[in-house]
Amino acid sequence: MSIILDAIRQTLEDRYRHDCSLELGHTASSFSNHLVPIWISGNILPESHPLRGVLGADDATLLDPYVGVAQRFVPFEDETGLRSAILHSLDLRSKLQRPVGQDETTDEYGSWRVVVTWLVRSSQREAWIDAISNVRGSTGFSEELSFECLIYDLGQERDSAKVYSFPRLHLALRHALSFDAEDEAGKWLSADDRVRRLLQTLPLDYSDPSEKEIARRVASLAQNRPKVDEVEIRVDSPLVAGTSISRLSIANFRNLSLVNISFPDTPVRPLVIFGPNGTGKSSITEALALACFGISPRLERFCSPEEKDVASRDKILEFSQKYLTPMWDQSLKPSCSINGKQIEFAYAPVSDHKGSKMKMDRSVLTQEQSIRFSTMNSAECALHVLRGYSDLADVVREYVETEAARASDNRQVFLRSLGLSAQIIKLETVQERIVESKLEALQLDFTVQVSAWLRSLENLLLRQGSELPEQIERFRGNERRAEVGRHVSKRSATDEDRKQAILGYIEDFNLLATLISDRINDIKERLGPANVDLDTLIRRLETWGQWIEQRTAERVGDASVKGSEEQNHQVRGIHSRRIELEKTRHDMQICRERKAHLESTQRLLTGGWAKSRANECPTCGLDVSTFGGIAQRVGILLEQVTQEADLLGLRSTELRSDIESFQASLIESGSSEQPLTDVERLAVVQAFQWLTPTDGSFETHIADAGMRRALIASAVAISNFPERPKIRENLFDEASLTLSEIEQKWDEAASALRLPTAWEAVRKSLLTKLTQIVEGHLPQTSERLWKEVTMALTSGSWVNHNMPAMKASTSKREQKLTLDIDGRLPRYILNQCESHILGLAWFFVEYVLKGRFETPLVLLDDPAQEMDQTTYREFVRFLETFVRLHRRASKPLTLITMMHQETRAFELARSMRSYWMTLDWRGNSACATEMTLAYDPSSQPLNAQVLLPISV
Repeated sequence: MSIILDAIRQTLEDRYRHDCSLELGHTASSFSNHLVPIWISGNILPESHPLRGVLGADDATLLDPYVGVAQRFVPFEDETGLRSAILHSLDLRSKLQRPVGQDETTDEYGSWRVVVTWLVRSSQREAWIDAISNVRGSTGFSEELSFECLIYDLGQERDSAKVYSFPRLHLALRHALSFDAEDEAGKWLSADDRVRRLLQTLPLDYSDPSEKEIARRVASLAQNRPKVDEVEIRVDSPLVAGTSISRLSIANFRNLSLVNISFPDTPVRPLVIFGPNGTGKSSITEALALACFGISPRLERFCSPEEKDVASRDKILEFSQKYLTPMWDQSLKPSCSINGKQIEFAYAPVSDHKGSKMKMDRSVLTQEQSIRFSTMNSAECALHVLRGYSDLADVVREYVETEAARASDNRQVFLRSLGLSAQIIKLETVQERIVESKLEALQLDFTVQVSAWLRSLENLLLRQGSELPEQIERFRGNERRAEVGRHVSKRSATDEDRKQAILGYIEDFNLLATLISDRINDIKERLGPANVDLDTLIRRLETWGQWIEQRTAERVGDASVKGSEEQNHQVRGIHSRRIELEKTRHDMQICRERKAHLESTQRLLTGGWAKSRANECPTCGLDVSTFGGIAQRVGILLEQVTQEADLLGLRSTELRSDIESFQASLIESGSSEQPLTDVERLAVVQAFQWLTPTDGSFETHIADAGMRRALIASAVAISNFPERPKIRENLFDEASLTLSEIEQKWDEAASALRLPTAWEAVRKSLLTKLTQIVEGHLPQTSERLWKEVTMALTSGSWVNHNMPAMKASTSKREQKLTLDIDGRLPRYILNQCESHILGLAWFFVEYVLKGRFETPLVLLDDPAQEMDQTTYREFVRFLETFVRLHRRASKPLTLITMMHQETRAFELARSMRSYWMTLDWRGNSACATEMTLAYDPSSQPLNAQVLLPISV
């Protein structure tokens, strides 16, 4: 057993030295200055020492006069031994109490208490829990003591002692209270030094040049970081750092008619206010919060966006007029004075509520606020706990997140400027698109008018076989530029290869432009006279065609009345053959289209379709395996269509020949004269005959009104010549300049794509390291203090294998912190009292590290409402120690505790040697009665005889 006791002693020596700058004494003579804790082993006490019969041979006791704790370390064997140790501990408590009539031995800072720490081997844990549960269930005497449990494994005593926090010695709290200024506390709380050391070596963690350069920029923030803006509160608080409330007066406020409170002229001023429900405890809390901070918990809720039942635009005005004025007369104006200074309730603007609440939350605690701490989500919890843990880390995190987001945005903008998806990260794809965009920028293109004009030559005249329109479409399409882009972007390509590829693209354009210009010249030459006076020739063509058409119609009309049988036969023959010719032409057009489609399909098959999908139709997807495969099927259909087109062509030729023969006979025997002269007819023929099919006479073609209109439309269309494409000169220079621009854009692309990846790599790595710093720093600072207070407030901490811990993380530019118990969220496994303790502990952490430097006020509104009696006793002992520590260090503190249970209020007031106030109803309002309690001598323990020097 001496092994575990030695381990505890060594650990305490280290803790006292580190946290309190004290050396652990080993004799009572060390006690003379009322500061040094002493370690007493029961087996070294002389027979005459008052504690000789209290401490066993295997026990050890720590007497700490600063905090007023006698802590016994007792090995557990069985329930019988446990009961015996409890009796001895109660005996120790009585020996530490003040003997009646010996005031000179009283500890002026408050009462002492006894803590029993059971030393339990891990194999005995369940047996010890059963034993302590039986004892606590069978007697109330155990409530006079605080119990702790140190569970250890044999051979691991030193490690077990190191992880034990000794919560009721309040070593972390004492260390935190030793800071005399907010800057000192902030430096202890801050992880800036750790972050600074991380930044100094950060560039060494990266080998990639881009990442290393980014790391250097981030590391420079350690010397040149921007100033962090702090939230300022506009409310002029009547309390400044170091100033306590000496007098408080509240009048005509809600249900309070008049409350006057005078505090003693001492740095530490505890006050317990007792009042049944409805007597104004919460109203005092409201008034003090509004006077000191310009906001209160109720006002915060009233002005929040979640409050949907308040429709007023000026919520603050409505709150002050309706909810703060006296209930019995709303015409009266509420008032409050602190230390004789009349306070106007200068409510913080809604825009400042966040900052005002931040300061209020460090001094004012309601039951709802303490419960809320354990129910916060991870983002809210991070705002409360990690705020200010490292300004440098906040700056670094914000800088890295912002720059990483900016790099990503720049990449997206760059990619979108190229018409690419923002998700593309492959450089080769971007380089190809840059080449294409630069080729587009050369404006080597042909207008839509050019394409339409060329198509008119082919479609209007029903001619096939010219490849120039298809060549132009291919050049204008994306495939040609993409082909050049792939060639230029090849990693293996040299600058000369790239220049030749661009040069080839420009030469292709010049070639096509030359062909187009040649075609325009050819058409102009063919039109001949029509180039000079097309309108006149069109009128003559129309006149000639109408004349032929009219003579034919006259013959048809005469056939029913008069005329020779031969003429009638000729007219009817022309009419019937024209009808058949029109149908034949329509069928021929269908055949041409079908033939073109089949030929296109056949070209597709030669491109690989027939090999990979031999039995699937590329047009409709049908299975053609029964026809011998798609290639055979297309070949058969193409042969059939060709034969059908040939037959229709022969029939068309026969019909035109018949029509011309009939027309010639009619003209020879005609009754009207030709409207055009021979010269005029020759000019018309020369201008338009080349536009008509070659399988019939010109007169037969223009005699048909539909064909005549089509001929005129063709002539008009092709005579509307497009602008000739401008042939490029200085091809080599243009290709060189384009390549230079491409390479410059490639450099931009490399940067745009590389930087987001580099920033993301640094960001992820750095945020992980910053989180690790938080995880390593919090347990040594605010988390340690929070756990210590939580353990001190918990009456049965051994029930849980582990106490709540804080786990930090960063996700999507947001810091997160989760309260965790064995991988579970506390809010789903703790009861109301346990959740309340977590929030209560954090409140005191915030006050000690920040709040006391702003306003030395702690205002607790009914903090024991959810506590059972055992937990309440621990709460009383904690406040007793809290007040004692402030008295020891002469730290200013005004501690006001509202209680609605009278017996509990008296117990708390006696323990803290506090002033007392009772709220009750008088008429229709609440008033206060002030008094000073007469203290029970038993509440002032410490018999100085036990601290006489020990002779060993």
